[in-house]
Amino acid sequence: MSYNHQTGVIPSSLGNLTNLTYLNLGNSHINGVIPPEIGKIRSLISLEMSYNHLIGVIPFSLGNLTYMTSLTLQGNQISGFIPIEIGNLEKLSTLDMSNNLLSGNIPFQLGNLKEVKYFNLSYNNLFGTVPHSISNNYNSRSIDLSHNQFEDQSRAPPKPLDYQKGSCGEIKGFSCCKKGHQIMLIFIVSISTTLLLSIAILGFLFLKQRIRKNQSIETTKVKNGIWDYDGVIAYQDIIWKLRILTSNTA
Repeated sequence: MSYNHQTGVIPSSLGNLTNLTYLNLGNSHINGVIPPEIGKIRSLISLEMSYNHLIGVIPFSLGNLTYMTSLTLQGNQISGFIPIEIGNLEKLSTLDMSNNLLSGNIPFQLGNLKEVKYFNLSYNNLFGTVPHSISNNYNSRSIDLSHNQFEDQSRAPPKPLDYQKGSCGEIKGFSCCKKGHQIMLIFIVSISTTLLLSIAILGFLFLKQRIRKNQSIETTKVKNGIWDYDGVIAYQDIIWKLRILTSNTA
């Protein structure tokens, strides 16, 4: 039923089709809300409603569709929070809710979706932090969280595909950019180098001062004898020695 320019709203009676496995209403002109009755179609494997004019919230009853492997709702005006019940869809391999008006935090329950190969929540109004359950379990090549308002971006996987590289240069949607990491690394290396260089200079000065002190002591010892440090007989020493000899002779 996709690409057929169909208009109107999705009838709630659709929930009576309990043996339906694939429902594709994408790229049409459907408006209104997603009827919660769709959650009664327990046999549903794929639900495609992208690029329509849907509004309202995502029904929490979609969490009943535990056989579903693909849920795509991108390109609508769906608002509200992401239902935690979506975390029940543990067979999902594709979850795309991008280009909507979703807000709030990403539920940590979405980390239960360990079969996900493509996860896209970009271009929404999501905020808060990215749950550990998502950043630890999802393949880094599947995730796109760009164009949201997340606070803590550092928990996301670091190696997306090239087309996913966005504001961070690593993964879309993260403000702790690779450039920022490079600047921080340069700063740390500079400080460390300066500290090591300062220690080396101080050590050199200390050693030089110690050598000078030792040379001064040796010079003093030589000058206390009859010969000075130049190897030339000191006049005062000669007079002193002559006086001793004269007194001994007398």
